[in-house]
Amino acid sequence: MKKDEFINTIKEALQRDGELTEDMVLAELEEWDSLAALSIIAIFDKYFSIKYKYNDISKLYNIGDLIKLANGKLE
Repeated sequence: MKKDEFINTIKEALQRDGELTEDMVLAELEEWDSLAALSIIAIFDKYFSIKYKYNDISKLYNIGDLIKLANGKLE
């Protein structure tokens, strides 16, 4: 998966209509809540076979941190 595809997948999971960039702060996104974090966990499991816990995701600061968690699996 390419980085822009990953960002679009996150955008779909968040049900966000607007732009989503690496420097956007998760806590400042209207769509960011505990259900969104669980959706992100499901994305990592489905596309990368990486299992994270809620606490791992809830500590992240921005979209760029989510990209870093992909552990180099993005093209």
